[in-house]
Amino acid sequence: MKIAFSKKKLIVSSAVILAAAAATVAVFAVKGMKNMANNNRPASVSQFMDCFEPMPVVGELTSDCWGAGVGLRDQSNGLEDRSNKYFCYWDGKILKDKKSGTYYMFASRWNESEGHYGWFGSNAVYATSDSLYGPYTDKGLLWPEDQGGKGHNVWPLELKKHDPNGKYAIVVSETRGGDVFVSDSLDGPWKNIGSLQVNEGYWQSNTCLIARPDGKYEIINRNGDIAISDDLLGTYEVKTRNIWGQVRGMPTECIEDAVMWYSDGLYHVTVNKWDARNAYYLTSENGVDGWKLNPGSAYQPDEDFLRYEDGTVNHWNKIERPNVYIEDGVVKAMTFSVIDVPKEQEAGYDDHGSKVIVAPFDGEELHRFAHEQRKIPINEPTGKVPKEDTMAALGGNNSKLNFGARRYIELQRSDSADGGLFGEKLTNGSGENCSIGYLAYSLSDFDPEKVKSATLKLIYNDSFGGESATNRIIAALAGTDWYEGGGSGEQDYTAVSKELTWENMPEILYDPNDIDGTTAVSEDFATALSTDLGYEITVDVTKLIRSLEPGTKTVAFAICEGEGGQRIAVCSKESGVNAPLLDVVYEE
Repeated sequence: MKIAFSKKKLIVSSAVILAAAAATVAVFAVKGMKNMANNNRPASVSQFMDCFEPMPVVGELTSDCWGAGVGLRDQSNGLEDRSNKYFCYWDGKILKDKKSGTYYMFASRWNESEGHYGWFGSNAVYATSDSLYGPYTDKGLLWPEDQGGKGHNVWPLELKKHDPNGKYAIVVSETRGGDVFVSDSLDGPWKNIGSLQVNEGYWQSNTCLIARPDGKYEIINRNGDIAISDDLLGTYEVKTRNIWGQVRGMPTECIEDAVMWYSDGLYHVTVNKWDARNAYYLTSENGVDGWKLNPGSAYQPDEDFLRYEDGTVNHWNKIERPNVYIEDGVVKAMTFSVIDVPKEQEAGYDDHGSKVIVAPFDGEELHRFAHEQRKIPINEPTGKVPKEDTMAALGGNNSKLNFGARRYIELQRSDSADGGLFGEKLTNGSGENCSIGYLAYSLSDFDPEKVKSATLKLIYNDSFGGESATNRIIAALAGTDWYEGGGSGEQDYTAVSKELTWENMPEILYDPNDIDGTTAVSEDFATALSTDLGYEITVDVTKLIRSLEPGTKTVAFAICEGEGGQRIAVCSKESGVNAPLLDVVYEE
């Protein structure tokens, strides 16, 4: 069913889509990496990614190697198995021996024969080079006598002065629960002194450990949980949970590879949203709260930021596990774990693999950019958080599940000719897929005649089923006789009259003969660009709010996507400051 709006058309013509796509590309061309000058350097820094500098060619640029689809590349950069017969490499933080001038890279490796998912059995290794950029020579296992060298998420650091444990430490997580090894030399031997101790539950995944300037140690994990201790092993005290959910506009799903460091008076974090192939950059003045999300991207595989001094560009399929190399308090380079194809396509003994690369970085420019952004006031969002939110899903077994208590609400409109505006008239077993979101807000002392404006503010979280240059959110009033439930998806809730499922979905209150007058539609937003994640979608629902009766205590909205079948997600009330807000402004 194609439904047109007189002022905002739900179905956008191909010409409009192409125009919107061209405009979007033009905007990002100006903001991003396309505006180059002076030896392929950005004319100005408007995002973290602009601070990467051209890579020197250590060996030669060639396509006569594995991963040729990346482009002409330098196998001497970083750490790799040139033959691609023995090892895959991952992780890769660098420390420098100040006396010898030798660079030490600490990484994980596993047998190439196992393909990419051999990482579950990875071992911790180190490699050395006389040059920051490589080539790095694999020197073998770090602790061969401890579980055969087992280690992943390998993270080294120089300890604070006079630490009784020694000069250096390495923490490993994911496959080991935050085990810590220490040594007085970067060449080892490395001694296992136990695991990081935290005062309450803490997931040891992607654990990053830093020495703070105040003499304490700080850890952050994949979830964005931060804990601090006076001692290396702890006990660490959790100071805050899920910093991603504390920053409006920051996605909270599929987040990993948080790396934290301190420089120029700020704590810096980059973190990767792996499914969107886009990373984010945040700063804080104390490393605990007050995190600010900076504009643009930290890094993106599809952008031209990994380039050599002659202008040759490399595009790796996955760019993950970043780390920083710091000298004199300034980031001089970043390391990345890279793979040339989707991970599931690296099967072992093929033409694909993974390695660690080293990219030059202008830390001074980053400092200027970061401090400029800190001066810009953060606009605190206004509006009520839903008292309940959930979704009803049709398709497969989903029609009998309650999807409350999740950090996102999935929206998928059916294009069925007899399905209604959202697909709400479809019946179970129809073979269609449709997901409708519901938001319920409390109202107090409500008088529709005094409403000046009313706006739904939704944070776009992801696209699960398709991409386009444009999509929209449609909103309509809905019945309020439901509650969201636990969202576990393990029970049949249809017997409970108020618990929302597809079978007892509340009525969606719109007039098919007056779509414009009884629904509200957002402006266009793109689902094709990962940099649009975190975008705030606003829906002007003033006319819907004004249609309510005086004294109304609760208002509920049904929401869905405009373009059918793209399965977009918006953040729910469980996503912290990214919650969907209803901002009602009254006449004074």
